Amino acid sequence: MQKMNLRWYAAIAASLSLSLISSALYAETTPTLVLNDANSAPFTNEAGTGLVDVVAREAFRRAGLQLKLIRLPAERALLNANAGIDDGEVSRIAGMEKAYPNLMPVPEKLVDHHFVAFTRNAKLKHATWDSVAPFSVGYIRGYKIIENSLPPETRTTTTTDAEQLLTMLDKGRVDIAIYRRWEGIALAKKMGIENIHIIEPSLAEKEIFIYLHKRHADKVPKIAAALRDIRAEGMFARACREAFSAFKPLPAQCDAR
Repeated sequence: MQKMNLRWYAAIAASLSLSLISSALYAETTPTLVLNDANSAPFTNEAGTGLVDVVAREAFRRAGLQLKLIRLPAERALLNANAGIDDGEVSRIAGMEKAYPNLMPVPEKLVDHHFVAFTRNAKLKHATWDSVAPFSVGYIRGYKIIENSLPPETRTTTTTDAEQLLTMLDKGRVDIAIYRRWEGIALAKKMGIENIHIIEPSLAEKEIFIYLHKRHADKVPKIAAALRDIRAEGMFARACREAFSAFKPLPAQCDAR
């Protein structure tokens, strides 16, 4: 009996050693791409369990790549990616390659983002780009969809991140803060801000894409194919329901195929 136990333990130890060696070899031989991430919970989080974390990482794995996400201010991130300092952007709206010609979109959407107007003013009931123009508006610098959609006469204040943005709104320094719906709701709850609401409907609903520097052009088709498969297999919907489990009702994209 003692000999059998020793053999069993030896077999387990050997199996663990092989697993560790295999993981180390994979890490050493698999190319790693560094992409900027401007998302927050429930799309990305420190634990790596957000919707973008799970789906993008799996798509890269299937394409034979490792993904490393970093955080930079939105405008600087675009400049770095376009200059080739970093390998790309994990989530941007369509058309960014027109202003940043060294970036190539992966032609399969990653997620959907809803851009909305948050306010403390209970009298504001309907949101359009024109209807928010008479008010002071805050947004995060580098969010091109907002910069390009607000009327030029709008009084604007920009911040470097979402916490600054919601703090500015909470303290009454701006009338409206434009940000993404689900992340704004989650962040306001985390910060203990209770006196703000969303002016419906969404100002914009946009498909979001991964962008890579053009030196990685050969990797784009593989990542696109992986994203298509992830949706077709139902993995995207499962990951979405898990990431958004605290939200009721769930976003429509959690039922997407």
